[in-house]
Amino acid sequence: SDLRSAQALYQDARYEQSMLWLGELEGQTADMERPDLAHFCYLRGMTAFRLGQREDALHYLVLADVLSVEDKSVLPEQWRSVMERTLQEITPTGASPHARNSLRPDTI
Repeated sequence: SDLRSAQALYQDARYEQSMLWLGELEGQTADMERPDLAHFCYLRGMTAFRLGQREDALHYLVLADVLSVEDKSVLPEQWRSVMERTLQEITPTGASPHARNSLRPDTI
């Protein structure tokens, strides 16, 4: 499936290509089953994070987290661990609505 292709590209650190596949899948998310949607959101968020798109990463990782709260089996434990660490790094703690970014002092 396209989702597996995007995952394989992500795992090979081919983030730009993975993002292209994920972009193509974006229009199909309404028809995805919960596990596939959680995988999509995780991959979309982590790919965005690897590409330095922290606000997109925050958006999609929060969605993946919400989808996995009710059923922890929708994401592998290793993915949940990585997602939690990444969310901790990019979630705003101050008044800024933007994801934290060490290069932008206004978001710390």
